[in-house]
Amino acid sequence: MGSIAKLLGGLLKIIYDVVNNYGVAIIIFTVFIRLILLPLNIKQQKSMMRMQAVTPLISEIQEKYKNDKEKQSQETMKIYQKYKISPFAGCLPLLIQFPVLIALIWVIYDPGRYLFGVDTANAVAQMGIENPTVAKLVMAVKECGLNSVFLGIDLTSIPNFAMVSTLWIFPILATVATYFSGKITQAKQTQNTSSNEENPAQQSSKMMTTMMPLMTLFFTFTMPVAASFYWFISSAIQVLQTIVLNKVLKVETIELDNGGNWHERNNKKRKNG
Repeated sequence: MGSIAKLLGGLLKIIYDVVNNYGVAIIIFTVFIRLILLPLNIKQQKSMMRMQAVTPLISEIQEKYKNDKEKQSQETMKIYQKYKISPFAGCLPLLIQFPVLIALIWVIYDPGRYLFGVDTANAVAQMGIENPTVAKLVMAVKECGLNSVFLGIDLTSIPNFAMVSTLWIFPILATVATYFSGKITQAKQTQNTSSNEENPAQQSSKMMTTMMPLMTLFFTFTMPVAASFYWFISSAIQVLQTIVLNKVLKVETIELDNGGNWHERNNKKRKNG
C-alpha cells in the first residue's frame, strides 16, 4: 500500500504544483482516477442492466417457489449463471474505489511526506505536538507551505462531533452523495420487479444503501477533511456517471425460454392491463 500511496502522492503533487491549491488538486486528481476506472464501471453497469433484463424471470421464480426459499435461491442462481450475470455487480461501483481511497488516506494523513518528500517522522518529533497525526498536518502547512484552504475550509483539519463547524460540510456532503449513489443502484435493480419478494442482489443493494452512508459519516468525522472532500467529489461523479450510462448504454436482448424477449413480454402485459 505504501507504493500505491507514493504513486498517488506523486500524481497529486504534480497537479498541486500546477494549480497551487490542495482542494483544486484533489478535484482534478479525483476526475483523473474516475476516468481510469471508467471502463470497469461501464462493464459493471452493463452487468446491472442484464440483471434488470432478467427481472421478469426472477419474479416468476419467486412466485413459483414462494414457499421454498432454498429452491428459489437455486433457480435464481441458475438464471445468473445462464446469462453470465454477477448478482452483486451493483455493489462494486462503491467498493472498487476502496484500495485507491485507503492509499490516498495515507497521503492525506501525511502530505509532508508523500507530496513534499519530507522525513516527517524525525521532523514531527522535534515539533513538541503530542498528537503525531496533527503534528504531520501542521508541518505540511507551516513547514512545507501546503495551501490547504478551499472555500474557506482547511482540508488538513479534522472534524469534531462535539463542536459544530464548517468542517462538518464535506463529511455530510460525502454521506449524502454516498446515499444517492447507492439509491440509484438500488432503484435500477428493483425496476420492473413485479413481486414483493427481493432477490439476493436487491437485498445486498438495499443493505449497502443503508450501511455505506453510515460508515461514510463515521469515518469521515475521524479523518482530515481532505478525505471526505475526495469521497464527496468521487461519489458525486459516480452519481452523474450512472445517470448518463443508464441513458446511453444498451445491452443485447435476452430471450426468455418460453418465447419472446423481456421487452416484448412487458409490452404485452401493459397492453393487457
